[in-house]
Amino acid sequence: YFSTRQQVSQRWGTTQPVTIRDKDFGAVRIRAFGVYSWHIENPKLFLSKVSGFGAQYTVAEIEPQLRQTIVGRMSDAFAESQIPFLDMAANLVEVGDRIKASVLPVFSELGIGLDQFVVENLSLPEELQKFLDTRVGMNMIGNMQQYTQFQAAHKLTDVTVVAVSWARTHASG
Repeated sequence: YFSTRQQVSQRWGTTQPVTIRDKDFGAVRIRAFGVYSWHIENPKLFLSKVSGFGAQYTVAEIEPQLRQTIVGRMSDAFAESQIPFLDMAANLVEVGDRIKASVLPVFSELGIGLDQFVVENLSLPEELQKFLDTRVGMNMIGNMQQYTQFQAAHKLTDVTVVAVSWARTHASG
């Protein structure tokens, strides 16, 4: 007997960052995680490919293999998507659909149907995130020469305020 009930809220994620090629940054290491649901679609195929003829085979026994399949196919799906990393967060549904399409044939070969696949988050390792934050900040500044001039004028204003304050304090004494 095999339960063909949907196995919902199954977690997947990268234990280590996965390297992908990004058109803006070159090689980028990212982490990703989300949820998926599946069910046994073809019990006969599942029996012959996965469970064998043991007395019992549980969800906990198949889950590690399914998660590894997802993570293993993830970098290929990212590469094929051609979506730059900076745009991936805005396109999580599309990224999830691409990963699902990449994983679906492998699951089918095992007699498993992939019902839902969701990418909840994509992130960079901390050191890369700091670099990205710096780059985004520089892009927000725009013209570096204008920014430098603005900062110099701002400091000049601060110096003028201090000088006037000092002159007032010492003029009365």
